[in-house]
Formats: sequence, C-alpha cells, structure tokens
Amino acid sequence: MPLLPFLSPLSSSTIGATLMAPNVINLITVQLSTPEDFLSWHTQFMAILVSHGLLYFMDGSYRLPASVLTSSTDESIRNPDFSNWMRALELKCMLTTIHKSDSQSMDAYLCDIKTITDNLAVVNSLIPQSDLVHYALLGLSQEYETLVTTLTHVPMNLTFDDLCRHLLLYKQCLKILRT
Repeated sequence: MPLLPFLSPLSSSTIGATLMAPNVINLITVQLSTPEDFLSWHTQFMAILVSHGLLYFMDGSYRLPASVLTSSTDESIRNPDFSNWMRALELKCMLTTIHKSDSQSMDAYLCDIKTITDNLAVVNSLIPQSDLVHYALLGLSQEYETLVTTLTHVPMNLTFDDLCRHLLLYKQCLKILRT
C-alpha cells in the first residue's frame, strides 16, 4: 500500500496543493479581496512557486509520466518512470514532515533523514543540501530552538554533514549542562 493513500494516479494533480496548502497562508501577506490587490498577491504567490520549484506545475511545462505503457504486442505494462515518480513523491513527503520524537536519539533521527535521501537518490531524485538542512532543522523540537535560530540566521553554506556535527555536538552540550 502506498505511504500516501490520498494520492492515486487519478488525484496526482492535487499534489502541489496538498504539500503547499498549510504553508501558503503564512507566506502571503496580501489578501486577494479586491482587484487592486491582485498584482501584489500575484507577485508574492509567483515568488513562492519559484522558490519551492513548483512553477512548472502551474505553467503547464510539467508532464506527469504515463502510469501505463503499451508494449509492441499491445500488452499494458506499468511505466517504471511513473513508479519512480510516485516513490519520489512519497519519500519527499516523508522528508518534509519528518520530526524527531522525544524518545528518538539524534543519531536515529539523522539516520532516518539519510535513509530517505538515499532512497530518493535510488529513484534519481536528488535533494539539494540546503533543502535537506532546512527539513532536518524543521523537524527538531523546542529544545533545539537556540541552535536552529543560530544556524538559520548566520550566512553560511551548511551541508547536511556539517549540520549532523553541529546537532550531535549540541546534544552532548545539553547532556553535560543537565548533569
């Protein structure tokens, strides 16, 4: 059974809305209540689509792989590109919603993220380092708020490996402070 039961080949056109809907309200400061608001609203909305790599869904340049291919003998076979696309979608959803539980060690949390990104690489869907760092930071609890704030506001090109070192060191410092 797929990890995202609400997604099927028939409902795949709702993917962008499903993943973005919780965040859009927080990102757009202009309400589209009058015709005069449209230009400001449109500018903000387009910036969100571009920054999240979703513009090609809206401008018609994205083409969903066919779910079924027809062989030379008129036999229907499942398209491996479609299967890879669906698997990548499931994994990306897992990555964007991952959270470190209180009972989970930092090593286990980071290992879960690494496993997801390795599985994405298998289906030829690589995640940029900056996005990977962002997702990992978003999944942390309030306990890490100081570190998250520092890492997100200091201009540096942080890789996932760098982040892992920072998080493990921070966890050790917290443990020492509590004893």
